[in-house]
Amino acid sequence: MRALIVILALAVPLAAAPALAAAPETTPCPTFRVLHDNTMTGYVKGTYDMQAWGNVTCKQAVSVFKQYLTNPRALPRGWKPDPTQSAFNRGTSSGFSLVLVRKPRTPSPNGSVGNCPTFRVVRPDPQAGFAAGTYELQVWGTTTCDQAAQVFKAYLADPATGLPSGWRHITSPPSFRNGTNGFTVFQP
Repeated sequence: MRALIVILALAVPLAAAPALAAAPETTPCPTFRVLHDNTMTGYVKGTYDMQAWGNVTCKQAVSVFKQYLTNPRALPRGWKPDPTQSAFNRGTSSGFSLVLVRKPRTPSPNGSVGNCPTFRVVRPDPQAGFAAGTYELQVWGTTTCDQAAQVFKAYLADPATGLPSGWRHITSPPSFRNGTNGFTVFQP
């Protein structure tokens, strides 16, 4: 009986502990080909990698992007473009992003978007909201991959006060911004 009480005493705090919030899982989609430069939208001719998150399917992402290329003002209800991140959001936890793969960087009005080498989180901190695992960093604006890695490390070390001056954490999609520059964090 005494052993049962000890086990229950240990189990209750574990059950009451807050769950570690992980970055939304992304789904890699087939590549998308833009056939000609589109000055209205800022997307240039080329092949794009696309990834979706939340409750968005690749088919929905392709449909929304095609519609955007045809008429940027006629997105389906609830969809908003985020040209800074080369992404489209529906609400606060669903969307998709694109990265040009035929050239090293995708031009945008605020700089460029590019993928960085993977980043590994070894010891998760529940306050940080990132579980242990491998993450991809996608930078935009003038943020470099090295700078993104340093900011992400600083945040993981101390989520409350570790971010360098000017940087802020956005929960969905998980990203970090400093004005019009920053990076998004994806779990492949």
